[in-house]
Amino acid sequence: MLVAVLLILPVVAAVAAEAWRPRLAGWAVAAAAAAMTAVLAASAWAHPLELDLGWYAPLGSRFALAMDPLGTPLALYAAGMAVPVLVYATAYLPAHLAEEGRGLEGVAPFGALMLGFALAMVLLMLAQDLLLIFLALELTALVSFLLIRFDQDREAREAARLALVLTGGSSLLFLAGLVIVAAEAGTTDLSTLRERAVLEAVPDSARVCLALGVLAKSAQVPLHFWLPRAMAAPTPVSAYLHSAALVAAGVFVLLRIRPLLVDAPWLLDGLLWLGFASIVAGGLFALVADRFKRVLAYSTIAQYGYGLVLVGAGGPEGIGGAAFFIVAHGLGKAALFMTAGAVTQATGEERLSRSGGLMRALPVLGVASLVAVATVAGLPLTIGFFKDEVLLKAALEHGPLAAALATLAVGLTLAYLARFWFGIFGGPARPAERPAPMLVWPIAALGVLAVLGGVWPAPLAPVFADAAAHVAGEEQAFHLRYPGGLTPDLALTLAGWAGGALLWLVHGRLGPLWAGLGRLAGIAGPAALTARASAAAAALSDFVHGREVRGARDRLTAVFLVTAAIVLLGLWADGRRPDVGDFEAADLPLAAALLVAAVAAPVAVLPVGHLAFVLLLSFVGLSLSFAFALAHAPDVALVLALVEAMLTLLFIASLSHMRHEVLIAARAQARMRGAVVVGALAGVAAAATAWVALSWPSAQSNTGAYVNLTEKAHGKDVVTVILADFRGFDTAGEITVLVIAITGAVAIWAGRTA
Repeated sequence: MLVAVLLILPVVAAVAAEAWRPRLAGWAVAAAAAAMTAVLAASAWAHPLELDLGWYAPLGSRFALAMDPLGTPLALYAAGMAVPVLVYATAYLPAHLAEEGRGLEGVAPFGALMLGFALAMVLLMLAQDLLLIFLALELTALVSFLLIRFDQDREAREAARLALVLTGGSSLLFLAGLVIVAAEAGTTDLSTLRERAVLEAVPDSARVCLALGVLAKSAQVPLHFWLPRAMAAPTPVSAYLHSAALVAAGVFVLLRIRPLLVDAPWLLDGLLWLGFASIVAGGLFALVADRFKRVLAYSTIAQYGYGLVLVGAGGPEGIGGAAFFIVAHGLGKAALFMTAGAVTQATGEERLSRSGGLMRALPVLGVASLVAVATVAGLPLTIGFFKDEVLLKAALEHGPLAAALATLAVGLTLAYLARFWFGIFGGPARPAERPAPMLVWPIAALGVLAVLGGVWPAPLAPVFADAAAHVAGEEQAFHLRYPGGLTPDLALTLAGWAGGALLWLVHGRLGPLWAGLGRLAGIAGPAALTARASAAAAALSDFVHGREVRGARDRLTAVFLVTAAIVLLGLWADGRRPDVGDFEAADLPLAAALLVAAVAAPVAVLPVGHLAFVLLLSFVGLSLSFAFALAHAPDVALVLALVEAMLTLLFIASLSHMRHEVLIAARAQARMRGAVVVGALAGVAAAATAWVALSWPSAQSNTGAYVNLTEKAHGKDVVTVILADFRGFDTAGEITVLVIAITGAVAIWAGRTA
């Protein structure tokens, strides 16, 4: 608990410093990130964080955090990577805000959001429960949404909305998976789920939902297209998002839940081939993109395909390599994004077609970014060499096709990164303003770390071997070393480099091919298909809205239709059917009540008088209330009766204040077409729901229990106790929702009239 508090304290201190000295906001958040990293490092060394509290009993969930061999190094990396990015932001953000016509007041909220991003990633990497992982994923999606739309222009808002829909929406699949796991296995605690007896209870449907629910986070095909658009965010956001935050979350969560997937080898194989598809698609798009950050965004799509392949491949190279990949790729990719931002601020250009020749004007930046390119491209003497090595070793275990695709991945990476670097720094010399030192030195520092990891990888191997052993549940022989001879993986590496160099050299001559790929993507690519689906959904929404707003009957018809469809679909999915059984004389009152509900609903949508319309609506609810009363469910019956009585009185009171000619005109506009069908469907759904609920009555009535508890609740009668005590929490929740809704409506109204 102390460690958790110490992690949050630097954030609080940074926010206080921002309020006290706004000009120090940038350095305050960078210092806070450094303090968070120091706390994590000290805790890992002396007293690893371990927090396990009872939490949500219905799902068997626990609020469990632990610094285990998988989460600890990656949490340290996520917190540590925020430091150079935020130091870079101290120089980048003021100039960026000035270009946007904004003052320094934007630095403080930006820094607070970035620290929140880092904390969310630390929470995710230390979480030991599926429900806690889900909440951490949603937190990262929310913070990234706020950061992507930081500039508040139209492009940024649309990009943020798309990112939130895809990354946050895909988490609903993850939520469905964890609910299925909880229903079948009785828990969402990962340590319990690793037990064989519990693991066997997890169905394949849950595994599929969990795996698919995190693919959009890593921008994998076909849910990759949100990532290039997210480049509308300021460069520090892009650098952190692509190196240690949201994009890394997908591969990390797949590693965390991999023990749940081992009994579905077909699913792991699917992840492997999907990873190769992302490598090829991202690599090809990176070869044709023009904007600096778009090239790097497509590179990230391709590179995180590496991670997906490694998770799917398994084994020491696959599991340990996937965790190692996050770190090795992130060091280089963050530096490349910061390079793009520094070049744009120095020259005002953001496209390869308009840049070039900057090596002489910006030598330090050129050399530092060249090291970053070598790291991501997997060249020797950088830490990135080993990420390509583990990919090729894992691919060789899966046959010639996987090995060929891995070789293609190496070649594509070298080609598009060579195009990126030479497009900025190669060619005839051009003048450029020297960027601020803090735009260059964080890139150089990351380059030093990348080279250090490439020259001296020995300390890293045991760390990721332990991570692999933790995921696999047994010791794993994971090594990081240069080949001693011409091994198969080295031969494939050399072939990939040769092919990549050749592709880069002939790249300019393949213009028609790249143009054709662009046109094909614009017609049949995932982004184009999603745009068409969005347009169709918008048209459907407009049609429904146009039908719904005509009058009260139209609105109620739409509500009836949707509600009936959802109810009947739920009954069908649950396998519940109305169990008629033997019909006896004692069942006559219940059948009569349900019959009234079934008949009143279709009649209510006919063009009858307004008073008759209101009374028919009340018959539906009151007849169901009577049915529940007959089935010894007085609490439900009383609530239904109360709601129906209040609504009926409200409707009648509203009608009494309307002019007669208005009511006559409204009745004349009522349409019968389809109304009877919709009303009949609603009536059938209501009757079927009530009958299903009453087909399995409890062996013992609750009525006696309510009566016995009346005295303990200090009530005078059972009705008062049911409404005030037994239904009190529900009523309090409903009142809270109404208060929030009313407050929001008043705020919107006040804003529009201000």
